[in-house]
Amino acid sequence: MKKVLLIALLGLVMFSGCIASFNIWPPNDVSDCENYPQQRTSTFNRDADDCYNYFANNNVDYSLCNKITNELKKVKCISNIAIDLNDIDKCRSINGIFIFNGIDIKDTCAHDISINAKENYCEEIKNTELKNNCLMRVSIEMNDPFLCNGVQGAETQKPGLEGLLFKDQCIYDVALASNKPEFCVQMTTERSNFNKENCLLKILDNAFKPGSTVDESICDLFEIDIYKTKCKALFGNDISQCLDEECFSELAILNADESLCENGLNTDMIDFCYFEYVSNSLKLNELKDASLCDKISEDYSNKDSCYTNVATSLNDPKICENIKSVEALENCIKYANK
Repeated sequence: MKKVLLIALLGLVMFSGCIASFNIWPPNDVSDCENYPQQRTSTFNRDADDCYNYFANNNVDYSLCNKITNELKKVKCISNIAIDLNDIDKCRSINGIFIFNGIDIKDTCAHDISINAKENYCEEIKNTELKNNCLMRVSIEMNDPFLCNGVQGAETQKPGLEGLLFKDQCIYDVALASNKPEFCVQMTTERSNFNKENCLLKILDNAFKPGSTVDESICDLFEIDIYKTKCKALFGNDISQCLDEECFSELAILNADESLCENGLNTDMIDFCYFEYVSNSLKLNELKDASLCDKISEDYSNKDSCYTNVATSLNDPKICENIKSVEALENCIKYANK
């Protein structure tokens, strides 16, 4: 009887050891994969497919993917290695449709390789949204707005107005990333924020930053007169040409001279200029007090915000005493004391 119990106990210990080995992760050697079950269970949280996938990806070895019995896992394994190697031919060799996270693995493979390799394989992608994303990102990486011509409307999948909006967003992003205003003129729509004039204005905003190669020729690309005039005023450093409030404030900031705000054509322009000058000075940590807020007229809506911003930045609640609105005063003190 004792001998029988001893044999049973020994068998139980050996079985327990097998269970423990299945639960060891990561495995030490690819030969360990044979010890894992074919399917996950409540007891075994890894299976043989997981094991082969682990070594296939670690060793960048397609042959180990072929040992995986689950077809979806096998194709995902092959796709992951193809992406690591930028092996587009391996992506193309995938037969059938295998959906992972709602997208065909073959599409994801072409998308990721296009971005990693900075090559345009985006046209091979069937999923419109993923194809658009691919074209937009690769066009930026390759500095080529021509690729944006392939962008389509995500819902209609037709090059109608929606398609044009997507295309113009793509060109807009390429133009800004490359800092090339000539790309902006390729935009065709005016019914969104991603239009030619806004694209040019955004590049103009960065034209005077260190390292920018944008010159005055950008001004001739504007079609709206007020923008064209503003552009020439900024490049010519001629405040007499300014017609809008942003022109006055930008020249004052560029010249680090708040007194230029007094050239505004009306009180609103002058107030806007001082407010923007203060905001910019706070970003640069160049402001020591709220004296410039005092120059803003009492009826300007952002005068209280000017005091609040300075008080908060300088951690000086005494500045809040300039605010007349009770609610604005309380908010100022609260933020300045943080």
